[in-house]
Amino acid sequence: MDNKEFSKELEKCTRKFAVRAIRLSTALLNTPESKVIRNHITLILGTLVTSNLAAAMPRYV
Repeated sequence: MDNKEFSKELEKCTRKFAVRAIRLSTALLNTPESKVIRNHITLILGTLVTSNLAAAMPRYV
């Protein structure tokens, strides 16, 4: 597997993970505690992982 194939596969897996994390956060109950957890899940597991991948991608392509 060369770098380009690796980067495409990593991007695909990371996007799937981010979508799953966001779906998990939307499935939580609507309580104040759940809102805090939802915000953390969406921010940390969803968007930051994808952003970090996007920032790292030029190194692998």
